[in-house]
Amino acid sequence: MPHYLQNENPDLLRAASTLAVFVEQAFRKAKAHPDMSPFEFTVLRLVAQFDPNGITAPDIARTFDVNISSVTTVLSRELQRGLITWEFPENSKKNRLVRLTQAGWSLLGDHDPLQAALVDLFGKLTAEELRQLFDMLIRLDPTQQRWRDLKHGIDFWR
Repeated sequence: MPHYLQNENPDLLRAASTLAVFVEQAFRKAKAHPDMSPFEFTVLRLVAQFDPNGITAPDIARTFDVNISSVTTVLSRELQRGLITWEFPENSKKNRLVRLTQAGWSLLGDHDPLQAALVDLFGKLTAEELRQLFDMLIRLDPTQQRWRDLKHGIDFWR
């Protein structure tokens, strides 16, 4: 059972339920790519923040606190769809780097249902207010580097 369902704090339950419904509705409205999960779009968004340098699969797994096999499954699907490249950097065979292809950039720009929903919801917030949101997330979970990593990309989507 997910942690938020075990909590007796009604405000926490309401916030978790609201966010879950928000994400579900955003993806139900998506007609262009119903075969892609919210996590697959999330991975593309993260990869975009590290383009053109690229990001490794282990770094993606650490950022989202998921196991590497889940990430490699998603990356394999995105590679088959032509949304990413996943290649060794020049002069190294240590870690393959993930980068977006033009098709990946087009998909994010034109069809990302969660991005569209979040832009609609948070569109009136300034960059500073969005930074404050990430500062709050960092305070709530200071051990998680992923919030700091994502905060650096705030202005990327504006």
